[in-house]
Amino acid sequence: MKAMSVDRKIKKAIMEIALNPLLNHRDKNRKRTARNVMELGLSLRVRPMEIQEYDRLYEELLILLLSADKDTILEWMLDHF
Repeated sequence: MKAMSVDRKIKKAIMEIALNPLLNHRDKNRKRTARNVMELGLSLRVRPMEIQEYDRLYEELLILLLSADKDTILEWMLDHF
């Protein structure tokens, strides 16, 4: 098992709490959910994100929202934010 830094543990806890309500309505409006999830990630990110990277991650997230479970999306967020 990989050791998790304190910073990553705090981010994970915040994301877990905030993601649940965001993902509850993803079937209703996937694009809105993706934008809200991206905003959450950006709010926890230390350095700014280039628009090209944002666009790429947004497209990845739209695909993930089709079928991925909450844990998979949480791990994706931790990896990218």
